[in-house]
Parts: sequence; C-alpha cells; structure tokens
Amino acid sequence: MKENELVMMRNKIESLTRIVDFMLTEIENTKTMSVGVYQLIKEMPGYQEAISLISEKAKEELKEKEEEEE
Repeated sequence: MKENELVMMRNKIESLTRIVDFMLTEIENTKTMSVGVYQLIKEMPGYQEAISLISEKAKEELKEKEEEEE
C-alpha cells in the first residue's frame, strides 16, 4: 500500500475511535440518568400499587395470548 493510503486509514481509524469513545460516554450518561429517574419514581406515592396493577395487567395479557394460541 502507498504511504498516503496508510495515513488515510490511520486517520479514519482514529476518527472512529473518537466516535466510539463519545458514544460510550453518552451511553454511560444515559445509564446514570435512567437509574436516577428510576430511583425517583420508586419514591413517589402509589409506586407499589402501580407496579401491582401493571403486573396483573401483564399476566392477563399473557393468559389471553396463550389462550389465542391454543
């Protein structure tokens, strides 16, 4: 390969490395934020009742789906 091609490839690899590093940082920030929001929601009044209601609804939907498949 020509030296010019190798330099271009190196520059592209460095650019991709910077992009991946940025994306990893953003993913970590998103994870931190979502954990914080989840902790906040858990402290809200009515959280347990809402979770129970959602669980019951999911069980009903699963049961209906199983009945449809039979």
